[in-house]
Amino acid sequence: MEKANFLPDGSWEGFYEEFEKSGNFPMACTFTFVDGNISGSGSDEVGTFTFKGTYSTSDYKVEMRKTYHTHSLIYEGHADENGIWGNWTFPALKFVSAGFHLWPKKGEKETVSEEAEMEEAIEELLELEVPIER
Repeated sequence: MEKANFLPDGSWEGFYEEFEKSGNFPMACTFTFVDGNISGSGSDEVGTFTFKGTYSTSDYKVEMRKTYHTHSLIYEGHADENGIWGNWTFPALKFVSAGFHLWPKKGEKETVSEEAEMEEAIEELLELEVPIER
């Protein structure tokens, strides 16, 4: 399966909108696209996260799960020359939804060692057991 040149591996940036809040909230991440599968990691004001999902080369529909240490969100949309864009939803509360837009970062490229260090740090955070307050 081929991928489009508008889905480059590496650093991406963009924003998400918040449910019932105005403005755009920035996020930065690193993506890898292989045989219709997407994987990545990054951070935003909520914390560090991972992305896992799929894309179709016939219509460039994208579906990803964005996972923080405490919860996950579903990102659904499309990819084109302008990046990946669509809506995210909170699976437990389907009415909690808003938009997002991500695109390849121009200029700077992270080195392989920096990318590996970031992924290792995120995995360590995900392994921590933090009790959920009720």
